[in-house]
Amino acid sequence: MNEIKTVGRPKKYVCEDQKKEVRRNQNKINQQRCRRLKKLHKELELLSENDLNKSYRSKLVDYINQYDFDYFFTGTYSPKKGESEKISALNQEIKQFNLDNDTDFSYITHRKIGINSLRNYAAKYLTYLCNKGLIQRCFVVYEQDLAKNFHVHILFKSTKDACDFKRLSTNNWLLGFSKCKFLKSHRSKEIRVNYMVKELNCYSMNKSSLQKIDSWNCHGDYEIQDSTKN
Repeated sequence: MNEIKTVGRPKKYVCEDQKKEVRRNQNKINQQRCRRLKKLHKELELLSENDLNKSYRSKLVDYINQYDFDYFFTGTYSPKKGESEKISALNQEIKQFNLDNDTDFSYITHRKIGINSLRNYAAKYLTYLCNKGLIQRCFVVYEQDLAKNFHVHILFKSTKDACDFKRLSTNNWLLGFSKCKFLKSHRSKEIRVNYMVKELNCYSMNKSSLQKIDSWNCHGDYEIQDSTKN
């Protein structure tokens, strides 16, 4: 005699008592979850947007300060330079640099550039320094000056083979003015990190604030932590 095969979904519960027990446990878990959410909502209500932003920046500072950096770099796009007669000479320099190093840096224009254009240029700049074996790691943020022009701040950890890194880092920033400062101590680094994150407000709905949050980044080796803390 052939057996009749059962088709469809198998029974979820063996008996009614098991079904009641499972539901009782699910209700208990759901109630615990609701209590935790209510508690979390109350805690968040006590925190202002400013408090939340401070907490975000503080955690980022703590993370970055675990690692060693030895140079603080600032790179700008300068409309004044673009409006002067120097623009032609600078573009010739960029053209020759691209030919010599097989890069594709964009030419300087008269227009004011936004954070995306600056970020794209900075990415090419950092790629060039990495390919030349000059940097071990970096931390990058974007800021605005009083005229709302964007510029970039970068913390660098240079490699042992990077001789005269200060000159190399500034000479290869072709978009505008730049400066690079050697960090003599762990405290010097901490001061720069706190300075760099001051405009990072992740709980703001302001467009430029969100752009800055989306744009900060880290590159390189973040496995080895700072052994120079004191």
